[in-house]
Amino acid sequence: MGSTPRPSQSGHQDFLRAGGTRRIYLAQLPSYAPDLNPDEGVWNYLKRVELSNVCCHHLTELRAELRKAIARLRHKVSVIQGFTRQVYPDFAFSQFCQDQ
Repeated sequence: MGSTPRPSQSGHQDFLRAGGTRRIYLAQLPSYAPDLNPDEGVWNYLKRVELSNVCCHHLTELRAELRKAIARLRHKVSVIQGFTRQVYPDFAFSQFCQDQ
């Protein structure tokens, strides 16, 4: 069971074999290392900046506020790049993204 690839893995492997490695950088991370995970920076930013003064009474209201916060964050390319720069300081973004 452990050696059987999950259905989504085969698509990723095909993408990588077709030259996807020229466009993305893959890094092997430990099973739990929040300081090496850029996603932790995203959630921390959303919690401490975008949603810092939001008080919701219902879960549906929180979901709506979170969607709005994520939509705002999508337009902040330099902030998003900063999450990864903290983890991979030598990684160059200039070839992939440009601030608009």
